[in-house]
Amino acid sequence: MGYPCQRVSFYLYFSPRRRVEKQEERKMKKRLCSILLGLCLVLTMLPTMALAADGGDGTQANPWNISAEGEGNNVTAYLEQNDDGPTYTLVISGSGAMKDFKFSSPSGYWTSDAPWHSKLSVDSSTNRYPITVLEIGDGITHIGSATFASLSIPEISFKRNVTSYGTYVYISCTAVTTVDWTNFSIETIPEGLLYGCSALTTFKNGSTISDDYALMLPDTVTGIGTSSFFGCTSLIRADLTNLSKSVGQNAFMSCTGLKQVDLPKTVNGSCVDSYFGTGCFSTSAIETITLPENVTTISNNMFNRCGLLTDVKTTSSIKTIGETAFFCDKDSVGKTEAPWSSFVGTNLDLSGVTTIGKSAFNSCSSPKSVIRLDSIQNLGERAFGDCTSVQVVDMSKAGESITYANNAFTQLGKGSVIYITNNSSSLTGQYEGIYSKDKTVLAIINSGTFPATSQFVAGQLAEPVKGGYKFEGWYESATFEDEALTGTPIAGKTYYAKWEGKAEQSAPAAPTLKDRGYTSITLETIEGAQYRCNGGAWQTFPEFTGLTAGTVYTFETRYPETEDYKASPVSDAVEFSTLYYAVPSVPSNSVSAPSIPNGTVTVSPANASKGTTVTITTKPNEGYELGSLTVTDANGNALALTDLGDGKYSFVMPGSKVSVEASFVKTAVSTGFADVPADAYFADAVKWAVDKGMTNGLTDTMFGPYEPCTRAEIVTFLYRAYQGK
Repeated sequence: MGYPCQRVSFYLYFSPRRRVEKQEERKMKKRLCSILLGLCLVLTMLPTMALAADGGDGTQANPWNISAEGEGNNVTAYLEQNDDGPTYTLVISGSGAMKDFKFSSPSGYWTSDAPWHSKLSVDSSTNRYPITVLEIGDGITHIGSATFASLSIPEISFKRNVTSYGTYVYISCTAVTTVDWTNFSIETIPEGLLYGCSALTTFKNGSTISDDYALMLPDTVTGIGTSSFFGCTSLIRADLTNLSKSVGQNAFMSCTGLKQVDLPKTVNGSCVDSYFGTGCFSTSAIETITLPENVTTISNNMFNRCGLLTDVKTTSSIKTIGETAFFCDKDSVGKTEAPWSSFVGTNLDLSGVTTIGKSAFNSCSSPKSVIRLDSIQNLGERAFGDCTSVQVVDMSKAGESITYANNAFTQLGKGSVIYITNNSSSLTGQYEGIYSKDKTVLAIINSGTFPATSQFVAGQLAEPVKGGYKFEGWYESATFEDEALTGTPIAGKTYYAKWEGKAEQSAPAAPTLKDRGYTSITLETIEGAQYRCNGGAWQTFPEFTGLTAGTVYTFETRYPETEDYKASPVSDAVEFSTLYYAVPSVPSNSVSAPSIPNGTVTVSPANASKGTTVTITTKPNEGYELGSLTVTDANGNALALTDLGDGKYSFVMPGSKVSVEASFVKTAVSTGFADVPADAYFADAVKWAVDKGMTNGLTDTMFGPYEPCTRAEIVTFLYRAYQGK
């Protein structure tokens, strides 16, 4: 009996539990399905929700609100499909500032969180959105960041009322070929404005057009922002001659077709240290360039990887050359194999440079063979690394306080020489690693220098100079205990210049006068002496020309420095004067000027000696002009006249008195009508009537003086005259 009960009990115990579990399972599945459906619905609605957050669905009836924060709903936008296919016009209207959009490049093209970027799909073959036309209202004052990223517009123009732009406004608009600057009102091109616009061919500014891939900027633009033209690969030339304030960081970076850049002669004085931004011309195809005369800094990476660059023209105003400024490698523009650089730098003046940054000229295989660093104070790591054509580095004038980094001169040309002033600035000891001992010789010049005219020959040590000393040769020993070098210096060795003090010599006697004229003075010759006038430059000849008549000058002499003697002291100074011109007597020959009607004729001077230039001034009265002018001598011979302009004439006085004859004639009337000659008897009347508005011509150029006149026209003329018209 117990078994069935147990069975029933067993059944009653488990069966309800299983049913409950199944019910709970079914409920759980329903809940999970509901959650999944909800998630799907949310995901499906995300674009719609994004559009809704901007206050519309992007239609004209329900546009997006794209106003900047605090601007209310003043700026709206919507899309309108074009008739010619699946492309759109983006219409932005209202007043005030747009919001700035966030932008990114998640899939190989640039996009933003602007609602039209969310609503439309990108053409995978062009990486562009199908918006081909922009309509921007006149009330818009600010265009937001990345507003037009990757659109398919063919042309960019600007609105005069837009006073500010966000960053990268037209980034990657690769279909744009034309930029019209006519209404552009900003002094500095905004950051990234045309970043990646790689098809630019034409630039307009009013009636001026540049359609040969040459960038032309408005005259009002004085600066270019960061990356403004980054990757504009179609550009060949850029005219930046009005750019007085800045070329921003990476402004023309990766403009791989850009060969020519024209810069201003000088820049704003407050911008000389920061005019060029980091990498502003990096990875471009620039071949030669002339920098502004007063710029002091070549920025970091400025010409980095410009593999076609051959020359940079500078002045001694350059003080700093930044890191990797001229660095080249296998990724340099125009290079497929080593050497990566063709930089020659013939006109790169380094004489005033105090700082050269890390790798500034690294791998520039062809800079000029002689580099003078007269003012250098700091040399960065590998500053001239792998500059294999460099044969001479002259730092003899740079002084002792120079800071070197490792490998500053590593791998120069074989047999190259580095000249430094003395041992305290030596490249030995703690600076052991700054040059290659298998390539380069170090020469300690011991306070000597090389004149600008010095000739450096590969494989030889040049002969320096030192005031008051005689050069005795180059020695391996700093104490000159060995023999002087007679052959080729050996790479890795250090050589020292030996100097021997020269003997003194006495001053010569004070100069004496040999001859003098109105503009010259000649001194008596002193064998082997030099001469100077008024503390000027010394010369080896005793004659001084180009002086002023009747003027006192001071003269000195000395013996110059020779191979064995120092320059002598200067002699006592003496004074000599040039001759005075005699004052001429008052000339006796007169010039008579007539008194004639309708104007005046005056002469100056009224009395003149032979050869003097006399000036005639004619002044006709109003309505008259000079008719004739003749000048005759006492024998009645006509003299040649020179027209000086503005009613003035001149002639050269002969050795006799002179007569001037002139006449003034009435100025011919110009009516502007081809059929009314200036000498016609009615010309004055026609001009008067037209000027008074009493009549007009048949056309702008024909009056019809012989055309019949009706009675109605006659009384009209009389009426207008009576009314004072």
